[in-house]
Amino acid sequence: MKRVWIISLPVVFLLAAAAAGWILFQGEEEVQGEEIQMMLEERYQGTVGGIREDGDAFLVLLTTAEGEYDVRVDRTDGTILSMQLNEAFETEPEAPDEEPEVLPEEEIRGVVAAALSESAEIIALELQQAENRSFYTVTAVDGTQESQLEIDAVTGEVDLLTTQETAPPEPLTEEEAGAIALEEFPGTIDDIDRGEEDGRLVYEIEIESGDRDADIWIDAYTGEVLRVEIDE
Repeated sequence: MKRVWIISLPVVFLLAAAAAGWILFQGEEEVQGEEIQMMLEERYQGTVGGIREDGDAFLVLLTTAEGEYDVRVDRTDGTILSMQLNEAFETEPEAPDEEPEVLPEEEIRGVVAAALSESAEIIALELQQAENRSFYTVTAVDGTQESQLEIDAVTGEVDLLTTQETAPPEPLTEEEAGAIALEEFPGTIDDIDRGEEDGRLVYEIEIESGDRDADIWIDAYTGEVLRVEIDE
């Protein structure tokens, strides 16, 4: 089998050590095989499979996660004289990180309700990607307040929340309310009154049409027809 020189980082260190005459053990006594084994296994996180004497050196079979090596170590001072790769082990490529699961919109709506109030109305909700993260941008209104939220799409954490007061909507004019009422019951407007009913601002409009007349109640803000009473 043709041997090749190690090209991995640990071997670069070893070759540099050999070139510089790196002394792993000091002292006049000859280094023992057990010391060589302990040194190599600890330093390179490997397993020594065998040690034999070869003149003034030890020949060591060392197995690491990268491959199997022949290591030649000076018996006198423990200097690593050479290191050759016998067999390189194939390493499995790391599996790509799985994409984290994104929370559904329904859960994000719950996060908004908890951060603002149950009465907050979401008028815009969008999932976005930026800088390797996913997040929801949300616009919600609650009464006269409008809020902008940025919510982590994986954890549900509210990363950003800003709120500002918005001007209350203007109620419909009498002319606008009257036009809505006439679409509901054609005729002639006899009277229009604006007042509160059950905490709601409404228009009460009386309309005559021949021998019939009608009372119509309209929401002063939305224009919704709330009730119609016709007197035949």
